Amino acid sequence: MKASIANRFLVLATIALPVVPVLSDYFGPSTYARWLLANAANQYDQGNVTQAQESLQKAHDMSKDIVTDGNFWRQFERIEGDTSGPSKSSKIWEDMVRRVADPEQRAMAALEVSNLLSNRRQFDVAARILADNLPPREDRNAVQNNQIAYMRSLAKIDLEEALLDINQAIKQLNNESFLDTKAWVLHQLGRNEEALPLIDESLSMLIGKWRANPKIEPFIAAMNKIEEGLSPSESEVSLAANATKTATDGSQTAETDHDPAIAESTAAPVEPSATVGVEPPAGAKPRTKNKRSAGWAMVQLLEEFPVIARGVPTVMDLPTLRYHRMKIHEALGNTQAMQKDLRWLEAFSIKGTDDLH
Repeated sequence: MKASIANRFLVLATIALPVVPVLSDYFGPSTYARWLLANAANQYDQGNVTQAQESLQKAHDMSKDIVTDGNFWRQFERIEGDTSGPSKSSKIWEDMVRRVADPEQRAMAALEVSNLLSNRRQFDVAARILADNLPPREDRNAVQNNQIAYMRSLAKIDLEEALLDINQAIKQLNNESFLDTKAWVLHQLGRNEEALPLIDESLSMLIGKWRANPKIEPFIAAMNKIEEGLSPSESEVSLAANATKTATDGSQTAETDHDPAIAESTAAPVEPSATVGVEPPAGAKPRTKNKRSAGWAMVQLLEEFPVIARGVPTVMDLPTLRYHRMKIHEALGNTQAMQKDLRWLEAFSIKGTDDLH
């Protein structure tokens, strides 16, 4: 919603794919494929990951028999398992999953690979691998149906099928993650009026679970206190200032609604929240710019609550849900609600909004 994912799958693949000696004549495509494989290893050793991936893919395309060579999979594990950027070897991932004989293991492998490809923003490939290797919708478990629905929504393909997938998942198990997926599918379909109450319910369910945990509840209370004191971001101030200038110049005044709340926010300097920083010294001039790194409030909170820091993957679901709600509000033209979520993301999301999905 890693390298460890790749490693788990490669262990599975090692078990599922028997590696047999290659008895080729070493003349023709198989020889060139091995040369490309050696080149891939050299490129990776020199730090040229993209070139290594491309050589690996070319070796695979040149000779399909190379997948029976144990050295091919060793190089594949090195190059792909430790790489966080986009993969140039997606065809190999597809071939790797397809070669797992047992249908249940193949579905597990497809799920793991789709997660890895999703982290690399290759949503279309992830969706295709799932569609090709999961059982029919009625025979899938809830996680499988949610995963294929979400990958399709991120790839913006087969959205009507994705809606059927997620409806089946929710029928099997209703939780905040699945509701979020359905909201995002509906958003991609342009059905934002239906998406908004679902994403609100998803967030409410997640926060409710956290509040029920005595170890997490103080963290949530501190987060809410910081959020209450957040000032408009520089991007919001700039947006509002431009709107004010447009109105002053007399252009588009008939179509533009004047928002007093936004106008008021542009008049005030952007100050650090009193709940998250040291009070400014007496006589200090107010700062009109307050540039902070992404997720500054989350970093502070994780230092204050080390028990939460040890479970960061758990709390990292929240920024994605807030990002989804922000985009839904934006699509509906709910400017103030959208800006509130944007302020939250700038303070609490360590990832930039472009990396949330």
